[in-house]
Amino acid sequence: AGAFLDEAPWPAEVPRPAPAGAGAATVATERPAAYQVLTATGDAAFFTPSAISLPNDPAVRRDAGSRVLQLVNVDRALRAAFLEPALREFAGDEAEAAEARRCGDAAWETLAALHDVLGHAAVPPPPGEAPTAVTLGEYAGTLAEARADLLALHFAEDPRLVALGFLPDRACGEAALRDYVRGTLPLLRNLPSDVLTGDGRRAHLLVVRYAIEREAVVVERAGGKTRLRLADLAAWHGVIDELLASVERIRAEGDFEAARALVETYGARAPDGWREEAARRAELAGLPPAFAFVPPSLEPVRDATGAVIDARLVVPVDPEALLMSWKAIAEEPLPPIPAPAVEPPADGPLPEDEDADDPSAGEGAGDGPGGRAAPPLPGRGTGPAHSRFIT
Repeated sequence: AGAFLDEAPWPAEVPRPAPAGAGAATVATERPAAYQVLTATGDAAFFTPSAISLPNDPAVRRDAGSRVLQLVNVDRALRAAFLEPALREFAGDEAEAAEARRCGDAAWETLAALHDVLGHAAVPPPPGEAPTAVTLGEYAGTLAEARADLLALHFAEDPRLVALGFLPDRACGEAALRDYVRGTLPLLRNLPSDVLTGDGRRAHLLVVRYAIEREAVVVERAGGKTRLRLADLAAWHGVIDELLASVERIRAEGDFEAARALVETYGARAPDGWREEAARRAELAGLPPAFAFVPPSLEPVRDATGAVIDARLVVPVDPEALLMSWKAIAEEPLPPIPAPAVEPPADGPLPEDEDADDPSAGEGAGDGPGGRAAPPLPGRGTGPAHSRFIT
């Protein structure tokens, strides 16, 4: 990652991002790792992320580095459901669609890895400057995502990606760029209005509309359909580098007005008619407005003695059945908390617990049935409060 970032187009006056932390953390920092997800629960279940970048705190990222986890089977499942209907409806021609199929998951996953590893590398604010979350307010997240996209797009065709085994050939880097441009309209298909939500979506539209204005991307209309075409690769790279320099200057200087102008001009609203057209065409192509995952459950396999010797994946009947199973788990009573093991004193019984509720003097005295004390309040009385978290 450091070799790539050393060569990134960067304004001379702006600090460069540093992928590695200090000391021993340097060895393991900012390396993508691929994982297969067996199951997911709670908030991570139906809307499982396809990649995770940890830790998110900028100070920790600067000092100790971070770890990028690519959940490859989640990403591939999403792409398998999305790719064919999207290509049928939104590809410029059959040659473009065929190249997207040939490059397959490699182009998509490489762009995602570049976005996470290079794009979200930490950049320390200049001495005396507040972090961008303070200086840029509600536009900070969009510009952070824009920078990550721009760095990924800048390096997508780098021949080192072929040498490292990320891409089968350099042409698949170009296919990744065309994927990005082509994916702009489908990105708008499930919006309730022309106002975009989500920093990633706003950043994507910002990059593509900026390129359209500078004629690196062409908007073509034929047969009642709008198509976005990457027209000039050389112009595209010039535009990407220009926009990256502008974004980094804004972030380094904390220029709120420039941030607002850039995001509001290019990324905050969909162009007239694009959202309605995207929704209509996506529905005709069989492309749903959103995707959800129904993960399997893990159940223990036990031997004759009851010891767990294996686990099996059980596919639920439907999403509702899965939700009800989680509800049942959440409603199970917690086992009693064992009392601390305290040896009784040699010369007599245990002393009374001075923190326990006293029915004769504390709240709740005489409130329970038969004049007994009511159950202790949470966090007080005979045992500590506890709660169940379903994650």
